[in-house]
Amino acid sequence: MNVSSSTSSIYAHQNLLDSSAHNTANSNTENFERTDTRVVENGTSGVKTVSIQEENNTPYSNTDLVKEMTDQIVSYNVVGANAVSIQTQNDVSGTLLDIKA
Repeated sequence: MNVSSSTSSIYAHQNLLDSSAHNTANSNTENFERTDTRVVENGTSGVKTVSIQEENNTPYSNTDLVKEMTDQIVSYNVVGANAVSIQTQNDVSGTLLDIKA
């Protein structure tokens, strides 16, 4: 894994968190149509998010709070793991430069 794929994952999961927060904040809004956001592979350059507006035919919000909370927990952990990955890559590069010097 390289730094660019780690950063693309962090950005994608930030978008997922933003969408999930929006859905959660509007869970009591009448006729609210939630946005279903998913993280998908983007070829060899990492991951990206794809968002789809979910149609709502009821007068109530169609937000699934269990899904939103689960997405938030997963995204939080993924961002943390990618941050550690970037820090480790930085440490390794610094060690290699120290050895070369």
